[in-house]
Amino acid sequence: KVSGYIEVPISPAVTTPNSVRPDYAAPTSRYLLKALEVSNQEYVEFLNAALASNTLVISGDWVVAVGGAQNTKKLLQLASNEGIANVSGLFVVKSGKESVPVTRVTFHGAKAFCDYLTQTNPGSRYDVPDQWQWENAMLRGTGNLDLAKVNFSNSGRGISKSGSLGADVSYALGFWPGFFDAAGNVQEWTASTPAASMTAFRVLRGAAFNLESPFVSFTKADQYAGTEEARPNLGFRPAVVAMAPQIQGLRDKVVLPASGSARKLTFVATSLLASPTWAWSTVSAPAWASVADLGSGRVQITLTPPATAQEATVSLSVADGSGLTSTVSIPLSVQSGGGFRIEELPASVSAPLGQGATVFHVRAVPAGSSAATVTWSLSGAGALASIESVGPLAAKITVQPGATALTNVTVTASGGGQTGAATFAID
Repeated sequence: KVSGYIEVPISPAVTTPNSVRPDYAAPTSRYLLKALEVSNQEYVEFLNAALASNTLVISGDWVVAVGGAQNTKKLLQLASNEGIANVSGLFVVKSGKESVPVTRVTFHGAKAFCDYLTQTNPGSRYDVPDQWQWENAMLRGTGNLDLAKVNFSNSGRGISKSGSLGADVSYALGFWPGFFDAAGNVQEWTASTPAASMTAFRVLRGAAFNLESPFVSFTKADQYAGTEEARPNLGFRPAVVAMAPQIQGLRDKVVLPASGSARKLTFVATSLLASPTWAWSTVSAPAWASVADLGSGRVQITLTPPATAQEATVSLSVADGSGLTSTVSIPLSVQSGGGFRIEELPASVSAPLGQGATVFHVRAVPAGSSAATVTWSLSGAGALASIESVGPLAAKITVQPGATALTNVTVTASGGGQTGAATFAID
């Protein structure tokens, strides 16, 4: 999840008259798109950061990039800019324009902003969406377009604060919160060229506050502008086109009895890519840990504890072909003697009134004990929680709603002459 962005599905395919075009290319990988158009305030933060790093200059009426992928390109026109000014060497937002979409921004200015987001948000890659990503997102809305929530020329509003009229692309249950101002307010840059030979131009999508009703369309694809052109009705919204793989699996410390049986841990990675190319690698591991890539984003660690007590860590990294990687580290503890360690127990559990029961599982790990089964018990919970054995060393805890104060609960596992206990809170 990325705050302020919506993950856009790619299946089933949307219905669009553009599907017969020779350049039509439905998205094949999942992506996220910003719910709101980029505001003046957001763009000023980027400009001042770039100014501090000497990666832009002011040349006449223009903000121009220095270095990087957009070197020497015009980013933003300051002359007649309704929202942004340069005052005493710093960029500022004009009063009352903080939440208004940035305009008079070029395509290169939109790209530079996305590059800035990528640099400041490791693990995600941002870019200007292509026109088919933009269209795919907007056509997944439900119901008819509510023109009362569209800021086009009939409204006579001028540019509105982004989102002030409500979402004009509303998703069905399960998607939050829809896309704002996609049908109006300002047109938006896309990364698509109108033709293979027109590399100095990019396609625009959506309508604007000063455009007539024929432009209020999610499939109109014949508008374009030069990449260094700045207009008073043209802005953009970024997309997240790649993310570091997400890793699912146990992260808590793993406790093992010295000379005990081998234990296997499995982790699963997921990707935004439709066809990821998975590659797990071992960053560090003790000699008694082996790693096996199971394919399809799955990896298995086999731990064969040594005869002596020690602390160690297994660290793995995974790549999916996007150029981004993720790392998982699992602390390990080999113990001699002692009782049970209870794993996967949360520090606290929230059980609000009016919601169903909360269920989670715990596991007892013997240290220096040969116990094959354990007996479980709870204390301090009263009727708020119950515990049930679901395997030789595992249990299910069910927490009911209704706690009127913070309640501390102790979980106890016993067997083979050994005992272990841990505490969690019901909030």
